[in-house]
Amino acid sequence: MEKTMKSKKLDAYRTEFKIILLLVIALVLTIITESVIQYVSNIVEELLRLYSYSIFVKLIRARDALSSLYSIMGYFEFAAILAIYCHLIFRKKVALFLEIDNTVKTAANGNFQTRIQNISQDDLGRFSQNVNKVMDKFNLALENQKKAEQTKINLITSISHDLRTPLTSILGYLKLIDNDEYDGEITLRTYANIALNKTNRLKLLIDNLFELTTLNDYGIKLSKKKVNVTELIKQLIIEHTVNFKKANIECRLIISDEQLYVLGDFINLARAFENLIFNCIKYSKTSKFMDIALNKNASKITLEFTNYGEPIPSKDIPYIFQRFYRVDKSRSSETGGSGLGLAITKNIIELHNGKISVESNVSKTTFKIELPCLSEEETIYD
Repeated sequence: MEKTMKSKKLDAYRTEFKIILLLVIALVLTIITESVIQYVSNIVEELLRLYSYSIFVKLIRARDALSSLYSIMGYFEFAAILAIYCHLIFRKKVALFLEIDNTVKTAANGNFQTRIQNISQDDLGRFSQNVNKVMDKFNLALENQKKAEQTKINLITSISHDLRTPLTSILGYLKLIDNDEYDGEITLRTYANIALNKTNRLKLLIDNLFELTTLNDYGIKLSKKKVNVTELIKQLIIEHTVNFKKANIECRLIISDEQLYVLGDFINLARAFENLIFNCIKYSKTSKFMDIALNKNASKITLEFTNYGEPIPSKDIPYIFQRFYRVDKSRSSETGGSGLGLAITKNIIELHNGKISVESNVSKTTFKIELPCLSEEETIYD
């Protein structure tokens, strides 16, 4: 705090010194100009004395008669010259200050698109740049706020639809049971089983939604430690062996290095990778294989989850990681998807300073993750 106060005082003294220095320069230039004028005047008088004595005498008499007026005119002359030099020295700064004032007034009236155009390289210029930066950041904040509001509206709409659909179905079947509108125990069990499945799907949706709302910088604190990504993927493949068999899919693992480490939260990374494994299983019905490839490229680890099922339409790719977005809504309902898995995965990866993208064509669909890896020194001495 003390250092900040001292720095502010030094900045104030520096600015004051610059202003005083400019005024001194204007004053010195004025004195020099006055001296030059006086010197030229003396030369003219001397020339008149030598070559036109009568005019010289008249000039001397007039000056003596109007000595007080000449004295006053001398002061005015000095003031005028000083004013001219001050104008020449300060005119750009005054113009910039007025432009700053107009820009701030325009912004105060609600127009945040205006900017200061004429920027100098001095303190006032740097102040102008800071004003422009503030305006840019404020505009960005306004845009983000509008997007957040629209996202909130879309989210509420999606949640309402996704919660209402299974609830309506559950209530319908429970009413049939309550009104004894069934033929026998088999029909009763069928209705109860449908209601149970819809309830489980509703619980999955609510759990995923809760997880998604907590996956942000202020809602969750990651417990980051050294994680061997290769071992984590191998463990997940073993855990999901039953799911692979049920789907009649073979998971092929392609590894370039057994020692691939990242600084991350083990549980959340496992959650993100599991979502992509489930996604590959879900959409690999037309293929017997899915691939997981791990590579190291410079300071990054690349993971690729590839399925050989139906391609994602190009029009859907920009929205694939949005909440509740589904490429095929009917298929998502059948498979019990909540439309939140990929959004959760994206948030987890970004919380680890990573990137996720997708490429899809008629032969395969690949989800690619890039994560910053630990250096060899960090791996050894951690």
